[in-house]
Amino acid sequence: MTEQNNGISEQAFQTFLELRDSVDAISCAAHLIPCGGDDESMGRMFRVLVNRVESDLTAHMNALGKSRS
Repeated sequence: MTEQNNGISEQAFQTFLELRDSVDAISCAAHLIPCGGDDESMGRMFRVLVNRVESDLTAHMNALGKSRS
C-alpha cells in the first residue's frame, strides 16, 4: 500500500501494528493481576487504563481505515 492510496505510509502502519502488539501484551499482563486482596485498587486502575489505551488505539486504527489483522 502506498501513501497515495490510504494516507499513511507502510512504515507508519507497521509502527501502529507494533504498538497494537504491545498494548495486547500489556492487556494480558493487566488481567493476570488477581481481583480482590491488597492489589485490587492497583489492578483495577491498571485494567481501566489498559482498556482505555486499547480502545483509543482501535479508534485511531479505524480512523486510518486499517482493520486489525
